[in-house]
Amino acid sequence: MFVMGKKWLDIVYNEKSSVRLKEHYKNWASKYDNDLIDWGYAYPTQVKKF
Repeated sequence: MFVMGKKWLDIVYNEKSSVRLKEHYKNWASKYDNDLIDWGYAYPTQVKKF
């Protein structure tokens, strides 16, 4: 099961399988910008201004 948010960081940091890690990142791609915004990073909104 794929989990978003900060718990997700624990999952990927502890993942031992490169195949499963690739799948985690693939699944996260659609929520990446929203998660960064939720975590307080300005990157997604600032890049969109360019």
